[in-house]
Amino acid sequence: MILDLAAVINPTVRQREAFKATLTSQFFLYGGAMGGGKSYFLRWWCIRECIRLFATYGVRGVRIGLFSMDYPTLLDRQISRMVFEIPEHIGKIQKTQTDGFNLTLVPELGGGTVALRNLDNPSKYNSAEFAGIAIEELTENPEAIFHELRKRIRWPGVPASDMHFVAAANPGGIGHAWVKKLWIDRDFPTEMRSMAGQFAYVPAKAQDNPHLDPAYYAQLLSLPEEMRKAYAEGSWDIFAGQYFKEWRKDGANDLRAERDGKLGCNCFGGGVGASSSAFRVPRGCVTIFVPALVAIVAILVLEWWFDR
Repeated sequence: MILDLAAVINPTVRQREAFKATLTSQFFLYGGAMGGGKSYFLRWWCIRECIRLFATYGVRGVRIGLFSMDYPTLLDRQISRMVFEIPEHIGKIQKTQTDGFNLTLVPELGGGTVALRNLDNPSKYNSAEFAGIAIEELTENPEAIFHELRKRIRWPGVPASDMHFVAAANPGGIGHAWVKKLWIDRDFPTEMRSMAGQFAYVPAKAQDNPHLDPAYYAQLLSLPEEMRKAYAEGSWDIFAGQYFKEWRKDGANDLRAERDGKLGCNCFGGGVGASSSAFRVPRGCVTIFVPALVAIVAILVLEWWFDR
């Protein structure tokens, strides 16, 4: 089967640079600002890897993992788009009771699988194997997730040196500090210094994406200063949580959100470099999670569609 994958993907100039960089780096990060086409790049990288490994090593049925923080974000960022975006001559999304959602490529392309997974409980992947891993919004996760997932990258018939960990991220979030340290500052702990040459980063901004409505970029530029620097300019020179002016660097954060003169919530973290934070909502503080409700409804609709 002859397939012009580049014509199907039609990558932007920056996405093309990112695709090329993944071939020479085992740990690759793409992104920075919002609107650069990160989610699109990730799903098509997974598809390309399945095809590439089959074409290079003749290995059929390889599995590439595409991970998001939880099921609603996986549905919103990937599944809902792949259903309509992936041509049937390449593959088809299927859902089973035992294996969840997967994109399975046609036999002519090696029959590889893009396993669509969430990170609500990473320990459930303890015995899993993947020929490559892609993760959405790496900064939404603590550093431990990175190490947990990268040790799952192994596949019979494929050299370890040609299997890759690829991620996308915006600045900010609980993982901002450790992601910036490894990919932006290139400050590696002693045990990882020999791997420094395997890390690569390609920045992307909204203006790099010609398919994006210019009005969206204008919206990003109109955000408050700290958010504009992170989401429009892709600046990593902000602290995780810097959007809150009360953030302190002394490791004893007490971020207080005032609403109508009353305390809305307290957030206690471990300092700017921390990988996690605990949140305490005072008694009487009621929050309605409308986006979560919408996501649940969408999940039920998609599950009904696949179970018909």
